[in-house]
Amino acid sequence: MKNYLRFLSPVLLLLAVLMGGGKIYADEVTYTVASKTSVTPSVSLTGVTTSFENTYSSNKEQLTKNNSMTLKISGFSGTVTALKLNLRRNKTDGDGNFSVNINGNNVLTQPLANGDLTNSYTVYSYNIPSPVETTGDIIITINATTNSLYCNEFTLIYDKPDESKTKTSLTFPTTSYMFMVGEDVPVFSNKAILEPAAATGDITYTSDNENIAVVYDGNVTVDTSVEGTATIKAEYKGNDKYASSSATYTIKVIKAIASIADLKKELSKKSRNFTLKLTDAIVSYTYGERAYIQDATAGILLFIQKGTTPVTAGQKFNGFVNVAAQTYYNLPELTSWNPYSTMTTETTEELPLDVVTLEELKNNYDKYESCRVKVLGVTISKAFTNRTGEISQNGETISLRAGDAQITVTHNDIADIIGFPGVYDKAKQLNIWEQSAISPITVESLTPAASGYATYAADYAVNYSKLGLTAYTVKVADDNSKVSATPFTGVVPAGKAVLVKGTAGQKYTLTPATTAADETFDTDLQASDGPVTADGAQHFAFGTKKGVSGFKLVNSGVAIPAKKGYLLISNAGAKEFFAFEGETTGISAVETAPAADGNVYNMAGQRVSKSYKGLVIVGGKKYLNK
Repeated sequence: MKNYLRFLSPVLLLLAVLMGGGKIYADEVTYTVASKTSVTPSVSLTGVTTSFENTYSSNKEQLTKNNSMTLKISGFSGTVTALKLNLRRNKTDGDGNFSVNINGNNVLTQPLANGDLTNSYTVYSYNIPSPVETTGDIIITINATTNSLYCNEFTLIYDKPDESKTKTSLTFPTTSYMFMVGEDVPVFSNKAILEPAAATGDITYTSDNENIAVVYDGNVTVDTSVEGTATIKAEYKGNDKYASSSATYTIKVIKAIASIADLKKELSKKSRNFTLKLTDAIVSYTYGERAYIQDATAGILLFIQKGTTPVTAGQKFNGFVNVAAQTYYNLPELTSWNPYSTMTTETTEELPLDVVTLEELKNNYDKYESCRVKVLGVTISKAFTNRTGEISQNGETISLRAGDAQITVTHNDIADIIGFPGVYDKAKQLNIWEQSAISPITVESLTPAASGYATYAADYAVNYSKLGLTAYTVKVADDNSKVSATPFTGVVPAGKAVLVKGTAGQKYTLTPATTAADETFDTDLQASDGPVTADGAQHFAFGTKKGVSGFKLVNSGVAIPAKKGYLLISNAGAKEFFAFEGETTGISAVETAPAADGNVYNMAGQRVSKSYKGLVIVGGKKYLNK
């Protein structure tokens, strides 16, 4: 077997001491497996703690296929140079591998082949290729890929620095990097930090594979034209006062698939393993053993048949993950999920959501497959039978599939629904996994007053312009001298008040919008949440005064009904009415017309008599003639 010494002889240990010139002292500590969750050290080391786990349930020393044992050593001081394992295999077989991770970096990975092991316990020794001083945890993991492997002892060979000098340490801000073949990687800096800060002297950097990475004074240039791994090492030689120290990190260039959309193109009925690079990929939903994950290019279902999914909703991933993937009845899915240690994870409360019409969904199904979508104002055209129903919208229909038999819908109900487009065999469907995904809508209506106007705030988004109504946003001038109304033809968000104009006395059914609310909607109209009581000083509600429509001051103690709109205008002075006439978009504060010495004109610019009632223009100013 390559890269190991079957027995580390006392002669080699002596040489290790002599080569240190009396400055470095070789030592070892053995951890014996005591139970499935504990080990016993051969010597007690100050500040060192251990944890141990064997995932096989029957024997503390045995590993069967797909099981592992992990020893974690924390608080260890020294430079680990070699590892000894007391191993054996089953009588006929037993394959696997082990890895050593120090300070968060994988420093050794070694296969354990059946032909290299015996069926009786034997000590096998493995050199650490690039020894590094331990500043973090030491994690040793043994995996079995074929029945069965046995291990009852772990032995660390390590160097202790001369304790007459002040100990130093080097650490890297980033302990490992992974890049994809062909990726454009700018020159970057990852300089080691020397502690204590008072230590002086140069830090030198080397790369063990300059075909992959070249380092100069901590600045790194990576060549991603080929696969490979480079270990960057920083060394501090020390001086008469401070001990030497070193640290390493790895740079890997691997072949990977760049996005979820690219991965889905590679899939077939046969499960295969892939390395996938995720960029801002978010888990949009989890349910039992299922999860949906999407990036900017596509979404995909993560389905692990045994156990729970190793992700939670709101996680955002950047980095590489090994996955098994295939299509199941034509639906792409991941069936395993094993992130690399370089994967970064953060949590976001803003889950991805695309608001789509059924027409858009059906015409661009591949774009939305397994993504979190919301359809608005759909009609339940078929209730559930064996968890399958149907929804319709503007002549389009699609199957609605309930993931839980307890989910119910009512035929002919109108609702907003959040789901995940899927396919079973070749049939497209919208999958929902809980009752809360369905938000039934109680359709509302309004009836304009005699003036033809009304204010209203619906509980759901409405496109008033498609219902035969003209909607207006209303804004109050900064100096409170004028109120402006501007026609608005988009979708008004739920709960927002608008001024509308229609046919007086006609009842208008407010059909829910089927597209997302317009984010540009901006109004000063407040929506009464039922009821708001006026204070007699700043609450203005829409109404008429002597036949003229506008916003008038509401008397103190009067309630503004729920769903009606009102303005809050503070410091309005003596103004009690902001008039509104015809299709004007400017509503000014109106005063009573003074005795006019000059000409009087109506709002159409026609000269009228001084006794004319209503809005008039005198001397270029607008007045109300009573």
